[in-house]
Amino acid sequence: MPTLTARTIEDLSRTLLQAADVPADEAATVAEHLADANLVGHDSHGIQRVPEYVQRIRDGIYLPAAPFDLISQTSTTGVYDGGWGLGQVQAGRALDELLAKARQHGCATVGLRKVGHIGRLGFYVQRAAEAGMLAMCSVNGHNVIQTVAPWGGVQRRLGTNPIAYGAPSGMGFAIVYDVATSAAAEGKVRLYHKQGKPIADDWVIDKDGNRTTDPGAYYDGGALLPFGGLAGHKGFGLGFIVEVMTSALAGTGQVDTPTWRFGCNGVYMTAVHIEAMMPLSRFCDDVDRLIGHVKSSRKAPGVDQILVPGEFEAQTRSARTREGVHIDPETWRQLDECGQALGVKLDTFAQQADMAG
Repeated sequence: MPTLTARTIEDLSRTLLQAADVPADEAATVAEHLADANLVGHDSHGIQRVPEYVQRIRDGIYLPAAPFDLISQTSTTGVYDGGWGLGQVQAGRALDELLAKARQHGCATVGLRKVGHIGRLGFYVQRAAEAGMLAMCSVNGHNVIQTVAPWGGVQRRLGTNPIAYGAPSGMGFAIVYDVATSAAAEGKVRLYHKQGKPIADDWVIDKDGNRTTDPGAYYDGGALLPFGGLAGHKGFGLGFIVEVMTSALAGTGQVDTPTWRFGCNGVYMTAVHIEAMMPLSRFCDDVDRLIGHVKSSRKAPGVDQILVPGEFEAQTRSARTREGVHIDPETWRQLDECGQALGVKLDTFAQQADMAG
């Protein structure tokens, strides 16, 4: 199977999306996001998503070129309706509104409803960090995607409800903390399932509530567990709070009256303009000292380095920029199948990979 550069991943993603009648500018936005996810090592949110997005476009679930409508706003808040548009496109517009408000007034919060899957949350908080902001972003499954059992339960009641924080530093990378409030993102379970690999025994329960290392059990009536293992009530609590922010505050609707559109997100974002509170240079100096203090700890046996949030992604970006991104056989098969349906031949992109190699 090919090893692709980020540029080739972006080109292939954009080509497939445009063949599915996505406008060129929107296809480019989504493709950039997916390629970046692969580049930083989060393949669950990378190019493997393209066939899924294309199918949802063809099914009328995602609507390319959808309007981005203002529902309500103040100088520091805004609530927007994405019209079931492509998630990365509409979330990018919401982020632009958020940063503009925070830059002018010191801090801001926005909610966004009725959008497709917005991808890796770290992408948005990193953009905010690069703009001199401390930011937070969270999403739910628009009350349709219920994948996680509550603490003490066995049936799906919450989404994976990820939450991400971002902040600038002076170390050459942004601090980015991006986690699902479940033990694992569903996309990771899917990736292991496609690759025929077992999962950790604290990720999934089967339909009878038993823990299992078989990722297929999730797709046979099982559920994801909240993160935390024996302290899973902590992950469940965070996931519940994300649901409050994205369902009740962003206005995605009541959980007992869900929309029919599967695979969509409700979004909550907030940002603080650091310069409104202190000089950005001082903030970064303090963050850098904190990083140094954390890294000064004596390492546990077998540990080569202590990493802070965002550092793994920065290191992976550097490595994959040099070495490329390996695409697993099942993902390539699905991309090829998608390409055949759209009249796009993947041979050209594989050849690009060969030449790059």
